[in-house]
Amino acid sequence: MALSKITNASLSTGIDATKLADGSVTSTELQYINSLSSNAQTQIAGAGASAYSGYASRNQNTASGTQAITGVGFTPKIVYFLCGMGGTNRLSWGFGTSSDNRCALDYHTANSPSSNDTYSSSGDALKPMVDNSNHQKGSINSMDADGFTITWTKVGSPASATMEIHFFAIG
Repeated sequence: MALSKITNASLSTGIDATKLADGSVTSTELQYINSLSSNAQTQIAGAGASAYSGYASRNQNTASGTQAITGVGFTPKIVYFLCGMGGTNRLSWGFGTSSDNRCALDYHTANSPSSNDTYSSSGDALKPMVDNSNHQKGSINSMDADGFTITWTKVGSPASATMEIHFFAIG
């Protein structure tokens, strides 16, 4: 008996997957790859969360405007901030996911912790206050492919002091 060549046209659909390779993969398992959009290993490797810790600075006396933070390596989903000003007892910590979802807590004291300490919260991601009338406040404007952009609003006439901004971005 002569062997004939098996062609695509001679095969019907619905061949049981156990007829492929060593037979250990079921038809149901084989069908899972139907929804892959690209290389399976690439998708698996990219499925975990990305994180980046970084530093930026801004002078309190700088005019209102935007500040692009780059070098993160991915588009963040959320950014946590810790911000202080050298030589002062001012501290702000907060987070932001977008221009509509953010919160900051500001802490400052005249000399040392006492009953005169001040805490305030805001709808900003950053708000390191010099005082209620003179400060900068920052909100995340956009999450970008390699970082994020902060929109700063200068309130009053804060003295020249450099804000030290530490951030932790998660993607």
